[in-house]
Amino acid sequence: MKDIEREKAKKIVERIESGDFDENDIDSLFMRLRAYSSGHRVFREFGDLVAHNEERDRGLATDVLSRMHLGLRYLVDFVLKGKEVDYSRPFPNYVRKLLKLQICAADAGRLKTEFRASPERLIARVDQLFKHIKGTDEAELVADKISGETLGAFRYVISRIPATPAFTQRDLLQDIEGVLRQNRVPFDSTALNAASQRITLCAMLLLHCTRFDLGSGQSATCVISSGTTPTRDGLEVSPTLQVSGLVSMSILPGQSQQALSWVMTTELLTEDWCEPNLLIEAETAPFRRLPLHERPMGLSPRFKLNSL
Repeated sequence: MKDIEREKAKKIVERIESGDFDENDIDSLFMRLRAYSSGHRVFREFGDLVAHNEERDRGLATDVLSRMHLGLRYLVDFVLKGKEVDYSRPFPNYVRKLLKLQICAADAGRLKTEFRASPERLIARVDQLFKHIKGTDEAELVADKISGETLGAFRYVISRIPATPAFTQRDLLQDIEGVLRQNRVPFDSTALNAASQRITLCAMLLLHCTRFDLGSGQSATCVISSGTTPTRDGLEVSPTLQVSGLVSMSILPGQSQQALSWVMTTELLTEDWCEPNLLIEAETAPFRRLPLHERPMGLSPRFKLNSL
């Protein structure tokens, strides 16, 4: 990074640390350091959202939404019919992509312990074993056979669609500090932490109403909403803001449903960070929630989510 670029980034960071900043400063930080964020995928995700905000077809959010969509297809095509993929015969080509997405999301330690393979090695095996049959929607085995251990790993990963977000508020803040440190941009960790909730809110707006191209004519949309986690005694904690992905899918013939996938979770309490006009009364808990809705949103003068 050039010294002049580092100085420009330093000025943006100083504004954020002072507390006198808005969403434009956060956009500028992501854009200024986007090209220097190697190894920090969450930071790069938001840098790419600033650069290409109309539609995305790659990245962490795209992967988690694709995993949900393809997982539902697999559920309909195989699980609900009591079938397994027969890799010795031509099979749906989307299964190849689903395998790789599932391997990336799987517990690397368990893959190593049970199947003696790292995620990287298993992904390489998918590419070595199968190829797309040109002019069709199918793939085929190009090796003589699949070892029992590799087949067991494939069955294990494809049978579990993890309900985990692409990233969290903490992931984002850790990546911001990591990119600053990597590029020797001075920063005050305490001051950045004090601004972390407002930084997170600005970042969430970059995801809100963004469309994701999942391929094969399928798409998904991200929206800011709120959710709760039941406690052990059955009570709900105060809702927090999250980014949810809405994935359209025809599970039954002639019917289209929307599946929900977490993209980003935060620790921002919904009632603290939303203007009242956005919220609705909950039916089963003494909290108000932000409903799933593709309404345009921005920041109010009080630095809260507000309708545009």
